[in-house]
Amino acid sequence: FLVADITKDKLPSADAVLCRDCFIHLPNTMILEAIHNFRESGIRFMLTNTYNFIKENTDIKPGQFRMINLLLPPFSLPAPLAGMEEEYTSGYPDKQLAIWQL
Repeated sequence: FLVADITKDKLPSADAVLCRDCFIHLPNTMILEAIHNFRESGIRFMLTNTYNFIKENTDIKPGQFRMINLLLPPFSLPAPLAGMEEEYTSGYPDKQLAIWQL
């Protein structure tokens, strides 16, 4: 394991990064920085959560919480290569763990 700031620290090159239940606590700009940093670090695939029912991505301060849809602006990722619906938890419908090629 490695302790690092995913938004700016050089990360080891890897086949994949699992970034589960993290982006929901970061402001939009920090999420974009993290995704950029994953790419720049040579990471090939990103597994992270997305919520398809969300129609607009609101912004937050670091540490707060909101659900995000990575297919919508400001992220606008393409459709994931695959997704797995996580078991429904009260208040968190349509939570998916999805994989994107970076």
